[in-house]
Amino acid sequence: MHEIRWARLEDVEDLGRVHAASYRDAYKEIMPADYLVKVAAEERARHFEHSLSQDMERTAIMLVNETAIGCLIINPSIEGFESTAEISAIYLLKEYQGSGYGTRLLDWAVERLKELGYIKVILWVLQENKAAIGFYERRSFEFDGTEREIYRSRNLRQMRFQKAL
Repeated sequence: MHEIRWARLEDVEDLGRVHAASYRDAYKEIMPADYLVKVAAEERARHFEHSLSQDMERTAIMLVNETAIGCLIINPSIEGFESTAEISAIYLLKEYQGSGYGTRLLDWAVERLKELGYIKVILWVLQENKAAIGFYERRSFEFDGTEREIYRSRNLRQMRFQKAL
């Protein structure tokens, strides 16, 4: 049995563990090891504690049999689009990928965004992350032609995807 809900302060350790482990797994073939080794559960837990206590962003947690397996973060878009939200993070532990949990987590986010009055959602995907690109395209997200460069111990290209809600 799975549950997806808005995260609470008592979830920060689970959020930190899930986010750090899934981030390192997702990008181990893309980002340099010297960068990934710095992505630690404790540091991520501190981020979530600060974020949740300051109400800085909306964070959700996914549980299976009361064990945290995924998380997501949504925010109003900083791109300047009216009524647009951004999924700034969506992560699932590797052992749960390919079982439909990622789709459930994304669908949950889309439904919450609709309830909050958003009409469009965007997200950024690393150009080299072909698995993630395929995942989003199969769920009706489209590359809108916008790219940007980020630095994670080396320069990386991100592509912006969007979907009308």
